[in-house]
Amino acid sequence: MGRERGWKEFFFDEILSLAGLREDEKRIVQALFVHLDAEGFLRESTETLAFELRVPPKKVEEVVEKVRRAGFPGFAAQDAVEFLLMQLAELGVGESPQALRRMFREDPDRFAALIRPYRDRLFFSPAQAFESTLGREREDLEEDRSSVYPDAEIVEVAEGEFAVVLVPSFSMQVTLSEAVLAFWRKKHRELPERERHFFREKLREAREVLSCLSYRYRTLLRILEYIVEREREFFRRGPSFFVPLTQGEIAGALGMSVSGVCQVLKGKFLRFPDGVVRSVKFFFDASYPVKEAMRAILLQEDPHHPFSDREIAEKLKAQGICIARRTCTLYREEMGIPPSHLRRRILKVQRKGV
Repeated sequence: MGRERGWKEFFFDEILSLAGLREDEKRIVQALFVHLDAEGFLRESTETLAFELRVPPKKVEEVVEKVRRAGFPGFAAQDAVEFLLMQLAELGVGESPQALRRMFREDPDRFAALIRPYRDRLFFSPAQAFESTLGREREDLEEDRSSVYPDAEIVEVAEGEFAVVLVPSFSMQVTLSEAVLAFWRKKHRELPERERHFFREKLREAREVLSCLSYRYRTLLRILEYIVEREREFFRRGPSFFVPLTQGEIAGALGMSVSGVCQVLKGKFLRFPDGVVRSVKFFFDASYPVKEAMRAILLQEDPHHPFSDREIAEKLKAQGICIARRTCTLYREEMGIPPSHLRRRILKVQRKGV
């Protein structure tokens, strides 16, 4: 499961180590991170987050402000404009963020002229800003957009209790244009019948699309909540309590078709409580507990006399796990672990290189 850590993980660790947060404040910061999108913008209101966490909205705002004062001024910005104004305030540009926002809205040419001298010191998103502190070039961030981002996160909300939180995506934020709706309300009686019919049809189609998107995300959440509930003991107590699932079981439990479950889960990834992003296919892999037992055995082997696949199979049998030597070989290869003779040879090469 080796995966290069992304900016989110580094950013989260930096905040925890430098912001001097209490345990209850760390919980709020963790929830905020769940709702940061790929660019680092907070796509949820503080009121909604406060409701989820069962704390006053003011408490969430205080934690955000505390993190910003600790040296992370762009943290939890809700859009690019707010983030830009935060950066300008940090640079001492303009009278106040309110005045800058008013200038941006009412006189964009003057605003552009004002910030021109600072363009090389400004970033487009919190993700890009934080990446720069890791020694990354700005254009490198564009390459990271092809990385795997989770569709949901499994969060420990209390000791031994886990919840699923969908990570906001572009399609979750699609809405009907307020300008178009306002135009329709004011002008639809004045339009010719042909144009009225056109508008009516397009609005109906748009609402159908939004309804389908909403249903898809609600269904995804239902399925993931069912999976997390079934795997509760695994998350609490470890690999030996893992229960392989089937799409048929999920479909039967939720009153869906197997093809429907398959379509909703296709290509989906989850961030586990340990911070690792895994494919949802993980929950359908019956070999996982066996592979974890194999990994534990291999960690105990003498590097000078590594275990053969037959010896690993025998040790598994002693633990009550009966698999053939061929199956043991297959699992080892899937785990990316070389055979015993190569492990021994790698050790010799490493020793010569020292």
